[in-house]
Order: sequence, then C-alpha cells, then structure tokens
Amino acid sequence: MKNKKLFVRMRRRHFVVLTAAFFGCSILTYSVLSKEDASMALVALCFVALAVLCVVWFYSAARRLNDFNEPGWKTAYLFIPLFNLFWLVVLLTTDGTIGKNQYGEDPRYRLPFYVED
Repeated sequence: MKNKKLFVRMRRRHFVVLTAAFFGCSILTYSVLSKEDASMALVALCFVALAVLCVVWFYSAARRLNDFNEPGWKTAYLFIPLFNLFWLVVLLTTDGTIGKNQYGEDPRYRLPFYVED
C-alpha cells in the first residue's frame, strides 16, 4: 500500500518555482567556484545547499510525474543526456490529469466531465 503523503501530485506552478530555485542555486555555486579568493566555508555552504535542493527537486519531479499519472521512477530519464532536456520540457508543460488518478486528488480540484463508478 502506498503512503499517501509521499506519493502525491504537484502542480506545474510549484514545480516551475522549484526548478528556478534549483538552477539559480546552480548558477550561484558556479559563480562562487569561479572566484579564486572564495572561502572554503562559502564553497561548502553552496555545495550543501545545492545537494539539498537537488534531492528536493528530484522528489518534486517524481511528484510532478504523478500529477499526469506516470510513475515517479521515470525521473531517471533526467540522467540521460539530451533526452533530459525533452523530459524537462514535458515536466514543465504537461497538464495534469483532470480529476482523481491513482496518485490522489487533482491539486487544482478540477472535476472530469464524467462520473466514475
């Protein structure tokens, strides 16, 4: 039986915000590493923040997949070069399943045009 708190759906808006935060933190880490006089504490702090945000982002990608009724293990596709760009566009643009799916209720509270038995 699935734990309903772990396997929930996520709206596109929340995923876009987390994606922007992830890439912003990546750019910040790169800019800190490119400086020659960067302190080790600042570099370590950037790496820890990036690692935590990376775990949160992959969990959010799995939740986003659940929103359009796909299993979360498909986040592994994000590790395949070039295909990951296509998969990221899918995650950012695909509308979720209208109504309830196997991962829970619609986070936008939309109802399908038909009533399920």
